[in-house]
Amino acid sequence: MKKRITALLLAALISVGMTACGSTGSNEEASSADSTSTAQSGDNVSDNSTVTEIQTLSTEEIKAQIKSEAEKNEGTVKIKLWAPENSIDLYKEKLKEFSELYGDPSYTLDLGALITDGSKGAHKMVENYEHTAEIITVSANDIPRLIQKNYIIEPDKAYSVNSTDIFTDEAVQAVTIDGRQYAYPMSYTPTCIVYDKQVYTDPADIASLDSLIAKANENGKKFYFNIENAWNTISFLLTTGTPLSFSDGQQVFGHKTDEAFSAFKSIRDYSKLIGSGFETDVSYKGDVSIGDEFAGYIAFFNDIKLPLSENTGIAKLPTIMVNGEQKQLETLGDLWCMVIKKDTQFPKTAQALAAFLSSSEILKDVREKVDASVPLKEFAESEILTAIKEEFPYMHVQNETVGVVFWGIGTSGFVSKITRERGQISDERLQNGINTGLIVENDMKQNDW
Repeated sequence: MKKRITALLLAALISVGMTACGSTGSNEEASSADSTSTAQSGDNVSDNSTVTEIQTLSTEEIKAQIKSEAEKNEGTVKIKLWAPENSIDLYKEKLKEFSELYGDPSYTLDLGALITDGSKGAHKMVENYEHTAEIITVSANDIPRLIQKNYIIEPDKAYSVNSTDIFTDEAVQAVTIDGRQYAYPMSYTPTCIVYDKQVYTDPADIASLDSLIAKANENGKKFYFNIENAWNTISFLLTTGTPLSFSDGQQVFGHKTDEAFSAFKSIRDYSKLIGSGFETDVSYKGDVSIGDEFAGYIAFFNDIKLPLSENTGIAKLPTIMVNGEQKQLETLGDLWCMVIKKDTQFPKTAQALAAFLSSSEILKDVREKVDASVPLKEFAESEILTAIKEEFPYMHVQNETVGVVFWGIGTSGFVSKITRERGQISDERLQNGINTGLIVENDMKQNDW
């Protein structure tokens, strides 16, 4: 039975995600001295449940708060940010902009950014809360667990009055629990089709993996899908309903089921098309692009860079052939978001920095430079959002499906053997390979089959 994404993340996947970073223009919205907008504030930095209506803090008021926190720590405020790899360099630029805007000779702002993707952020926080960064990237699906442990605090609207206004409603809903917004949305991680509109001129051309490959071959080109990558192998397993779940540190993988066999048969049959309009070679990695060689490829939404060329299209994942029937290809899909650690020496500075990195102007910069999957309302009708909306019923939460441990159980090596042999493997040999060639328990060895 197909395992659907949880209700919390399901609604959010209608919208596009973003990688939240800052911009010099953020002070105009988040901390303008001339701002007249009001916000409901629960005085979150002190965890006081009293609700008061306040003016958005000005730049000078925030600087005064930073100075006060610095004075309690020998004149220095130190904040660390855990950010996704694809946007780490831009984050570092934005930290410098924050320092320029809120810096002062009377104190030192020591800001830094380290790479941690959203699927691992909460895991690291739970493992070693004391040494967690003040601002971290996590999956929206992990928010309830972090709330239960009392590890995170709500973004205070005193620092970001537009924290709900600039994002799509669905994105805000994904990070809101019991009416309280606990994070700033960031980016999405599912995969999609990127294709050449000059090759694929009919919607039917991009409907199935078979038609994508056939049309590319007709035009002397290739369609790229790295099915050796464990993430993409999982898509086949999810599509056939293979038992696959992760809970309480335990991985369940029904690799000896009929569903798993059907998934690997489908992979085998597509491997027979390698060299005839289909390419899976892992060595291409991120070097695939629309052009003379490739007519299209499967990509992560948060790897898509803007602006798209006039002839480049984005679409939801295609169907695949399984036992003679076309089935919608399913995928892992998370909404990553930015949360603020509750226990920190510098709660107000952390609130100000998180709001700064999540302002409208900066998010537009992020969208244009490093991550096209940004859930700003003004892009709600974008081609990328449409693809996410169509795909979201077929997405599964990564942390509930494979956690952070699945990647080492041997699927990549197993599928690599299938692709190297161009799918020339009998059903009997394939079944034997499934039984002996996968590492699914710590005491098993991957055997040659």
